[in-house]
Amino acid sequence: MSIEDDLNKYLSDLHKNKLPLPEACQKCHKKEHLIWWSKYRRRLITFTKIFTDIPIKRVRCRACGATFCSLPDFIIKFCRYGKDIIVFALRKIKELTYEKAVEKLLSRLSADIEIATRTLFLWKKKYGLTGLMPA
Repeated sequence: MSIEDDLNKYLSDLHKNKLPLPEACQKCHKKEHLIWWSKYRRRLITFTKIFTDIPIKRVRCRACGATFCSLPDFIIKFCRYGKDIIVFALRKIKELTYEKAVEKLLSRLSADIEIATRTLFLWKKKYGLTGLMPA
């Protein structure tokens, strides 16, 4: 399934109010105290398109008052690039130089985007070479 398919399913579930709540609060870890709280919009860059208006739901814990976002699997916290792009780049770093990996990545992107070599260094440092890879 592509990231666009995942996004379409996510948007459909969101529209139908069928998104599942997280199992427990990220702060106090209590269960069954979570409610949908609000939402915000964010940007996502995929191989084929730049999505500029993806709604992300926020959750509130009635036990401790903490709020946090409920991100779908294809979005990485604090990152505008889709998980598929980062996994692709990390795989290429294993076999190529950083410069060649950037070239391969840019050749796959259909959107007019520039990615610095430094970005790949940061991804490797943050996620490791296998941290985001599917098992």
